[in-house]
Amino acid sequence: MFCPNCGKELKEGMAFCQHCGNPLNAQPKPPEAEPVKGTGASFFRSLHEKAKSVGESMNAAAEEAQKKAAEEQAKKPPKAVVHTGKQEGRFKEDKFYNDLTSNGSVIVDRLTGVNYLFIRTGDSGGLTVLVDENGKPLVTKEDIIKTDSIGEE
Repeated sequence: MFCPNCGKELKEGMAFCQHCGNPLNAQPKPPEAEPVKGTGASFFRSLHEKAKSVGESMNAAAEEAQKKAAEEQAKKPPKAVVHTGKQEGRFKEDKFYNDLTSNGSVIVDRLTGVNYLFIRTGDSGGLTVLVDENGKPLVTKEDIIKTDSIGEE
């Protein structure tokens, strides 16, 4: 009889290993490993086939999810491109896109001609001066109005 913990030879009927102290009666005999049938290559080939079938089913599920997402997107109305061209007061606003959660517009200061970009998404937004390739503010001269005519249009 041998100790299952340390492998040393023991006398029959002992309750504990005299070498490592391992309880002998409480230890169930470990199951013997079954030998793998076939060659190592056939074993790994079978694993590969199982992994391949799992991968194929995952790909099918992903394709189905993409298809459903595309169908849902097709049901939604496209983002509207709206050009409002407001001409009131000092600023002219030209919206170039507008949807439920965001919009974008170019705002022209009709007093100075300076162009600004305004973007809003959700509850936040930003306004910045549009600049040319030299970093100078982009000015639209045809929209400049005289100070005394503001509000008279």
